[in-house]
Amino acid sequence: ILNRAGHHNEAIAVFKSAPSQERGHLVFYEALVAATRIKNAALFHSIQSNFQQVLKKMRKDDYGHLLVLYALAEGHSRLHLKRPAARMYQAFLEKEGGKYPELHFAIAGEVILDYMQRAEKGNELNAPSVERSVKIWRDIMGMYSTEDILKYHTTRFFNASLYALLRMGKHEEGERYLQDFENRTAMNTETFQLALDLYAANRNYEKFFETLQQVDETVGITKLPQSSRYVLLSMEALYEMGEYKKVLSFLEMLERSRRSQRHYHIALQACKNLNDLELGVQLMRDMEKDGVIVSEKEYEVVLDICTVMKMSMIQPLIQEMERKGIPKSLDVYDKMVRACTLDYDWEAALELLQDMGDNNVDIDDKLAQKLIFIFGACGKLELALEVVALCQRVEMDTVTVYKEAIAMCRKNKDARSAMMLLTTYQEKGEVDVELYIDTMHVCLEAKEYGLILELEHDLQKIVTYTISTFEQPRRRSHLVAAATASAERLTHKAQVFRLIASSHLGLHEEAVKLYHKLAFTMMLAFRPSENEPFNLKSAGVYATATSRAQASAREIGDENTFTMIGMNATSMLDIYGKSISSSSSSSSSS
Repeated sequence: ILNRAGHHNEAIAVFKSAPSQERGHLVFYEALVAATRIKNAALFHSIQSNFQQVLKKMRKDDYGHLLVLYALAEGHSRLHLKRPAARMYQAFLEKEGGKYPELHFAIAGEVILDYMQRAEKGNELNAPSVERSVKIWRDIMGMYSTEDILKYHTTRFFNASLYALLRMGKHEEGERYLQDFENRTAMNTETFQLALDLYAANRNYEKFFETLQQVDETVGITKLPQSSRYVLLSMEALYEMGEYKKVLSFLEMLERSRRSQRHYHIALQACKNLNDLELGVQLMRDMEKDGVIVSEKEYEVVLDICTVMKMSMIQPLIQEMERKGIPKSLDVYDKMVRACTLDYDWEAALELLQDMGDNNVDIDDKLAQKLIFIFGACGKLELALEVVALCQRVEMDTVTVYKEAIAMCRKNKDARSAMMLLTTYQEKGEVDVELYIDTMHVCLEAKEYGLILELEHDLQKIVTYTISTFEQPRRRSHLVAAATASAERLTHKAQVFRLIASSHLGLHEEAVKLYHKLAFTMMLAFRPSENEPFNLKSAGVYATATSRAQASAREIGDENTFTMIGMNATSMLDIYGKSISSSSSSSSSS
């Protein structure tokens, strides 16, 4: 009676005053419960020791003994005692405690929690103890019918099981268990928190926000013990869903004193997607006022907004970082170089590259592409090639770096440098046939027609070898088909360049022969579609090839081909004209 009323100290006093012969199983059970409730570990140990001393003299009471085992397991779990509660659970099972489902679920809940607490204390959430806790849950769920589970499983067992499944990474299994029993279990604040964690981990945002609504209607989101964490989970979920304005609304929900750097960072990311520079800067100022560290990561996000909205803000923010002693990261340099590319300020870009070296910041392939572009576009190809060499030294010379460098060679009509880049990439032991096509385009711009024929010959050998490799017996038919289709597409492209080069070199019959082979493919280039929009660069090459084929036909006196090419050229323009007139897109019209 005293325990039920919450008078646990008085209950202990009654226990102590009782003669030893009057201390039966149920008396020890109530005493252990009282010691647990007042969190007196020393007293709990004393009562446990006393029980073990008199156990053999006590009248046999199987149910009473099981109750004591439950009280011992609960005490070891809640008081975080040295000996694990699992020992009591093993004894409980040996005494056929499964005959009493209510007690079984109660003690299992305590043992699972004890396992989890021990694993968490040792920071070993994948430890065997966690696996054992999940095993206990699975065993007990397989032992009883759904009807018995619904009747006897407790909220504490429910929470303990959810906790174990969550920490074990069994998110889908935990979610199924949660959805099967959440409507039939008295859910407390801890249950709501575990449900939110599970749904967030499993990215089930519909159920996450449904549960959040329940929380808001019952206890209030900001009243949760870890409310700031759940606000953060909500912000991250909304950000992933693309609900950027709602991300900012959830930040407003949380008192500024409880906001962390992570809250502000996700809000700044939302500002970036909304292109809201003013709010982004304001949030950084709020961080400073609230004593939250503004790192280079936050500056990177705001600088990113500046590159879209207001380039003039970049330099003041960089100066502010320097005053605060915040080092410039690779991403910050990336934003600054992007600003240089918009202004075509190659000198400022060169200074930034030198500054990176002074600050021991290594280049990456994305930044390298921007630098190569600005140097190449401003006629400083030698600097662009130095960037490629720098990438080679730090092992960042990816195929995209070479593609950008070769594109700048085309702009500067430098075929020799393009050939050098292609050779360098091959020396890495890698082959990219698209690089051959890009290099041929450079040679076309530089009027190095002999080099085009050399490249096309080399490419044919590579394509033939590739197809033969895929046609080996163990290769799957769909891989062979894909490889063949890709090879044919690239071969057609290369042969278009070969047609132009042949015509310029006086090989007119070869040029006309190639035209007959490629005419249909070239006409398709002028028929834009959703899957393959109009490619101005390819169409320009095909138009040049058509013109050169007609010139070659005239040179060799092939009137039929000459007339046919003229008609095809008219059809190509007609097809393109109809496609853009039916399009409402201003960019397509352009």
